[in-house]
Amino acid sequence: MRTFIPVLLGAFGIFLSVIYLIATVDVNTYKDVAILIFTGITQGILLAGGSVYVNQVIKQSSKNDEG
Repeated sequence: MRTFIPVLLGAFGIFLSVIYLIATVDVNTYKDVAILIFTGITQGILLAGGSVYVNQVIKQSSKNDEG
């Protein structure tokens, strides 16, 4: 189950990013759609990576404090 957490975070981040972009960007051409999809995927992956990174920093800093 633990291995699915980053995948779920990535999928959820991509979903939220694409929804946000659809709501805020005018989409008129196929090029706009491609840019929207690429940007949503990129932002979603960065969001998931950032959350995993912060989680690991917190875990590692608590291990260093104990030992």
